[in-house]
Amino acid sequence: MTIVARFKVDNIYPIIIGDLLLSAPEQPGRHIVLPTIEDITDIFPEGSGYGPSGLQQKIAVVADNLVIGWAGSRIAAKAVISDLYTKSQIELFTKDSLADYFASIQQHIGNLDIEFTGFIKDADRIIGFSYPDFLVQTHRFGKISLLGTGRQNVQGVLDQFSELPPAHSELTP
Repeated sequence: MTIVARFKVDNIYPIIIGDLLLSAPEQPGRHIVLPTIEDITDIFPEGSGYGPSGLQQKIAVVADNLVIGWAGSRIAAKAVISDLYTKSQIELFTKDSLADYFASIQQHIGNLDIEFTGFIKDADRIIGFSYPDFLVQTHRFGKISLLGTGRQNVQGVLDQFSELPPAHSELTP
C-alpha cells in the first residue's frame, strides 16, 4: 500500500509526506528484508499476489521552488522527475509552466500507472498541484491531495479528526 499526501496545516504550512515501500508482483520463494519487519510473510503471506520489492524515496526536491511526490510506476516517476530537474536547471517552473508541462506529457504517461503531487513557489505564494488533479475534502485539512493505493484508508483516518491535538506547549502536566 502506497501513500503520498500533500496538504497545508491551517491553510498556511505546506506539508508533503510519503512512504518508502515499493511493491511488485509476488515472486514465491524470494526473501525480502525490511528494517521494521522480521518476517515479511506475517504481513504479506505467500499467495497475496503483490508484495514488497524494495525501498525508494517518493518525494524529491526538484528545484528551489519545486517539490514533488509520486505514486505508481517507479520508472515513469524517475523519467518525469529527471526531466523536470533538467528543465528547471534552464528556467524555474511557474504554476502555469508546470501545468503546461504535465499537459505536454499527457500522451506519454496517460496510460501509465503514475500520479504526482507537490508544491511550487510561484512569485510570493506556495501553491499545491496534482497530476492527475485529484483532491479529497477533509474536515480538518480542507482539500488535500492523496496518492496511491492507501488513499481511501488515509482519508478515513483523516475524516476522524475534527481538530488537531493541542501543541506540546499547550498540554498541561
